[in-house]
Parts: sequence; structure tokens; C-alpha cells
Amino acid sequence: SRLLHVIYGAAHLEELANQLNSWYHAGTRDPSLRVLAPDERVATARLLLVRAAETVLRNGLELLGIEAPEQM
Repeated sequence: SRLLHVIYGAAHLEELANQLNSWYHAGTRDPSLRVLAPDERVATARLLLVRAAETVLRNGLELLGIEAPEQM
């Protein structure tokens, strides 16, 4: 049913947001996990990953009828 799709979609968005947040904060404890890594190729790849996650979260929230904030 549509309600189950909404529930599952919201749960997946929450999981993605939690994982992204955990990874971001892990970089404060372990410099090798920082998004802006010293290696330019790694930093670029990580920034692309963050951008992809942003796109998924923004689109998912839009599908749920929720306006995404410009920044957090």
C-alpha cells in the first residue's frame, strides 16, 4: 500500500541521514575519515558522495512533502 511505501521511504531516508552524520562526526575523532582529506582525490570523492546523499535526502523529503532546509 502507499502508506507502507511512505513508511519504508522515510525509514531509509532516516538511516541514510544517520549514517552520513556518523561518518561526518567520525572524522573529528579519526582524521583519516574526514571529508576534506589531505589527498585531493579522496576529498573530491568524499565530497561527491556527500553531494549524492544530499540529492537523495532532498528528493526523498520532497516526495514526502517535506521542505528540506538549505543548510544545517
